Amino acid sequence: MDPLTVKPHEAAGWTTHFLSRKSALDLQDQAAEYAGAPADSTSRWSFGRWEQATNGDAARLEALFTHDRSTFYDMIASDPELLAGWSGDPVSTRSPFSNLWDKAGDRLDVSHYAASALWINHVASAVDALCAARLNNLPLGKDTRLGLSSGWQRGTPTFHASLRRSF
Repeated sequence: MDPLTVKPHEAAGWTTHFLSRKSALDLQDQAAEYAGAPADSTSRWSFGRWEQATNGDAARLEALFTHDRSTFYDMIASDPELLAGWSGDPVSTRSPFSNLWDKAGDRLDVSHYAASALWINHVASAVDALCAARLNNLPLGKDTRLGLSSGWQRGTPTFHASLRRSF
């Protein structure tokens, strides 16, 4: 069997990962477009409207919007203290945004689950291959070891496997 052959479950997993991620990013863009530019007072959510309604200072929110838009949008989707930044009836104006933002989060979760399942499958396959090689008496003597490590990098799980041979 060709080791570079893509298995159907592998193709399905990566397709699920990439399509879910694309769908999530599209939904996030739709939500951001719905809310509008927060510096524009005519947007559905604005810094100026929030400052006027709460007598607060939006400098912290402006910095957050500049440096971490995802967290900013998470906050305006659900934080009751930021409800005053929405135009018209704030609850009903925020509702479509929150729905889009929540759907995007669900799609990102699906993308992460698919990628995690693929990596777990790769680890299981590597362990299975090592066991099969040892059962078939291939030269993987006592001087060959399987090194495994895992962790998180940029919010995603990472896994490393290596065969180490001592001389």
